[in-house]
Amino acid sequence: PARTPRGTWPAAFELGGYLFVANMLQIVGLSRVPTNRAAFLVQTTTLLVPLIDAAQRGGLGRLPARTWIACLLAFGGVVTMSGGSAAAAVGSRAALPAAGEALILGAALIYSWHVIRLSALAPALEPLRLAPCKAACELLLAVTLISVLLLAPALPSAPELRAFGAELAALSAHDRALLAGAAAWLGAVTTGYTMWAQSYGQGGGVSAPVASLIYTSQPLWSAAFAFALLGEG
Repeated sequence: PARTPRGTWPAAFELGGYLFVANMLQIVGLSRVPTNRAAFLVQTTTLLVPLIDAAQRGGLGRLPARTWIACLLAFGGVVTMSGGSAAAAVGSRAALPAAGEALILGAALIYSWHVIRLSALAPALEPLRLAPCKAACELLLAVTLISVLLLAPALPSAPELRAFGAELAALSAHDRALLAGAAAWLGAVTTGYTMWAQSYGQGGGVSAPVASLIYTSQPLWSAAFAFALLGEG
């Protein structure tokens, strides 16, 4: 049966809202938590997604044993790839405030819920409609937040935003072109394409736990791109 665009905007606002809030929590959390610990905590989505999915189905036994084994192996792979970072992240817990950890874990929980809800909503929607609508909703929320911060000078973020605007205006034409190219790549490829691909894949029958397993391959791709483009060993 043909897919209908009905309900696209409500779904886009719901899913885009999840991503917006999770991104904000992660950004604020990163200001209080070392990046190695933050990266490790965010990867708890590998376990959170199947746990939430199983809870919705009525119990842990509702998911096949092979799915749980795959999730545990994937999470173990993330820990292994992080090397000493994961151990340092856990070992240094008492040295830093717990607020940052709570924010990062909150972001991971919302990311996980986004994956669950996407699997529920995407099959009834057209990916090429859902992806741009979701991006537009995130943009609207971001513009609204920035406007509030700029119009409220008493907030601590307002001077930082104004300083960023001044630095942006002082850039040379060459630097502006590089910045515009980077922004175009991030917007079109790492954001726009991935939104469409995620909606297409999960809308096509890929379950939330399986999708979460696929997303754990991100560190492998990051390492490959770092080696090929940046020459990192």
